[in-house]
Amino acid sequence: MTFGLPPTRTALDAYLEMLDGSALAWAASVLGGSVADTGLARAAIERGGHVRVGLEDYCGEDQPTNADLVTEVVEIARAVGRPIATSDEAARILDLPR
Repeated sequence: MTFGLPPTRTALDAYLEMLDGSALAWAASVLGGSVADTGLARAAIERGGHVRVGLEDYCGEDQPTNADLVTEVVEIARAVGRPIATSDEAARILDLPR
């Protein structure tokens, strides 16, 4: 079952236009695919967003671990010069109770 817009830069731009003017932290993900392989992870990171990544969302031919998927997105973030949030920073960004 397909829902939402496809994982493309154009679709991300449409979502970001809807968020324009809000101060919401946002993240991109691909349910039933690979956020890194689609290029959406890089597009989100370049636009100042965050990336949701993990086996609960992933679907592909290979069998990576959660650590593999996280490492892939960390490498993308480093390639574009974005710092990686610590656990405490991520909790603050997401406004999680501590």
